[in-house]
Amino acid sequence: MHRLSAPFITVVSITGQCNLNCVYCYAHPLTGQHVPTSDVLRLVRELHDLGVFEIVLGGGEPFTHPEIFNILDGIFEFRERVSVLTNGTLLNEIACRRLAAYSSKRLHMRVQVSLDAIQGHINNAVRGCTDLTVNAIERLASTEVDLQIAAVVHKHNIAVAGQIIDEFYPRVKNFHFMNLMPSTKLRDNRRTADELCVDDIQLKNFFDALEEKVSGLPSDLHVSGCADYVREVDDVPRWSAPGCLAGITRCDIDADFNVLACSMAPEAILGNVRDRSFKSVWLSERARQLADMEAPLCSAAGRTAIAQCTDCHCSMNRGAR
Repeated sequence: MHRLSAPFITVVSITGQCNLNCVYCYAHPLTGQHVPTSDVLRLVRELHDLGVFEIVLGGGEPFTHPEIFNILDGIFEFRERVSVLTNGTLLNEIACRRLAAYSSKRLHMRVQVSLDAIQGHINNAVRGCTDLTVNAIERLASTEVDLQIAAVVHKHNIAVAGQIIDEFYPRVKNFHFMNLMPSTKLRDNRRTADELCVDDIQLKNFFDALEEKVSGLPSDLHVSGCADYVREVDDVPRWSAPGCLAGITRCDIDADFNVLACSMAPEAILGNVRDRSFKSVWLSERARQLADMEAPLCSAAGRTAIAQCTDCHCSMNRGAR
């Protein structure tokens, strides 16, 4: 198989700290340390030079990093596009104005804010600080920042998650709904997993209803999710991804400089870029071996016992690459 010279998308964790404690946190366990600004800029610059299309800053919570805006300033010196994944709770008026300033300079600043429900008692049960998150969304929605709201679908919010669109559209035009994925934190707490995970039929019904809602709204509304992965098996809806492209078209770099084929399979480490180039890791024999695996990496790690990883950006047919 011919290996791409670089992934299409890379998520760079700039900190191992977070001010929340989401019950299904995908970054757990956190290191508690911030990545030095110079190392972040070195990594992002190499990714940029290699031609990585989508570079995303994650964590932890990126806005706990004391030099987050120095990092963004540095990136925009050589790149016109970057995305940030955030819980939004630290985006006060000053922070939102600084983010908006990038967009006013015709730089593509995309901010994805996580919110599972507009009802505080529901969102607080799994994430926390709903009021702060909603306030941040309201502030950013009044600017030119490319804003997206992301929600994880689970038992607590499945009946009301679609109301997020009702609340914020047309001020916000981008929404992403994802099914609960098999994080290490959930694997270590089976009781919480059982309390949150919905079954195949519930997921199908949710996305059918979501599709119907979206079909009646203007075309400037963009809603993404995992409805495309619904399959009918013996006349029963099943959720399944036929394979994944983790480590083939995308990867993650955690706060310890480990390059992961997928954050859902932390054992799938391609290498470490603390003292070596990303290119040498991406083109290494270890990376090639992981890319040649037929089964999704999260399945090989035993995580599908909790939830099917059917909504990651990598979900495609491995055999068709």
